[in-house]
Parts: sequence; C-alpha cells; structure tokens
Amino acid sequence: VRRNAEDAPRTIDTARGLFSDPALLQTVDRMAHEIVQYREAFAATMDLQSQRAKAIAELDEIGPRLESALDAIMDSAGAAGDTDAAYLAGMALRHMLSARISATRYNTDGSPALASQTRSQFTDAASRGGAMMAKLTDMERRKMAMSYTAMLRVYTSGFNAVVKATTERDRLVKEVLIPVGDSIAAEAEQL
Repeated sequence: VRRNAEDAPRTIDTARGLFSDPALLQTVDRMAHEIVQYREAFAATMDLQSQRAKAIAELDEIGPRLESALDAIMDSAGAAGDTDAAYLAGMALRHMLSARISATRYNTDGSPALASQTRSQFTDAASRGGAMMAKLTDMERRKMAMSYTAMLRVYTSGFNAVVKATTERDRLVKEVLIPVGDSIAAEAEQL
C-alpha cells in the first residue's frame, strides 16, 4: 500500500498527459485529491497502530507485576496466619486477573462493549484493592498494596490508551480508508 501510494503522484501526472477530455481530467484531479486524503489517513492509521502496539507492550510488562504484588501479599499474610488479608488479596487478584483477561480479549476483538466491560472490571479490581488496603495492618503488606494500587492505575491508563488508539484507527478505516479507496477504484475503472 505504501509503495503504491508513493507511486500515485507519478501515475496521476502520467494520466493527466493521456487525456484531453475535461470530464476525464476532472476525474483525474478528483483522484489526485482522494489519493492525498488516503495517504494522510493511512499514515495516521499506521501511527495509531504503533501507539496501540506500544501501549499493549507496556500492559504485557506491568500485568505480571500486578499479579506478583498480590501473590506476595497473600504469601506474607498466609505465613503470618492473617487469613483476612490473604482472602482480600485473593479477591483483589481474582478481579484483577479477570480484568486483564478482558483487556487481552479487547486487544484482539476491539469491540466497544468489551472495552466498557473491561473498564468496569478494572473499577472492581481497584475497589477490591482499596478494601484490602483498608484492612491491612502489617506495614510491609501495606507497602506492597500501595505498589499494586499504583501499578493498577498505570495499567488502567494504558488500557485506556489502547482503547483510544483502537477507536480512532477503526474510525479512520471505516470513515476514510474504505470509502476513499472504493472511490479511487471506481474512478480508475472510469478512466
């Protein structure tokens, strides 16, 4: 696509030299404008795809650290016989893992409904983390819980960046690339 888009101006110049009919020249000029529009939208789409991939890579890096933080709280609480803290950390872990699974599904599916569901699950995970934090009395476990809470905020923000890039990319494809590409193809057939 990129190479064809780069070759398009030369092809348009060649086409202008082949036709003398004003209607055909008008079609060539319209195509030239649409090709510029298509190239700009395609470049923006590739930039959004790059932003999305970067955000997903960050999620992939933070996700296991979230799990490890909650595992450490459960292990510490279990070793100390603090079953309430272990239970609360386990519930926070359950909700966080559910949110991560939904986020991963969104990364392949991209549906707005799944984005909304995932955001709701992150809210639940944050709420469970807050409930856990309120009940923790051991300072070391509280530090781990604060770390978890901070990482969860970063993860949620990263997920929102993925959703934003995906939504805009999909909009450009639907509203610009497909219709403009179809128009260019139809005009090329007229020539």
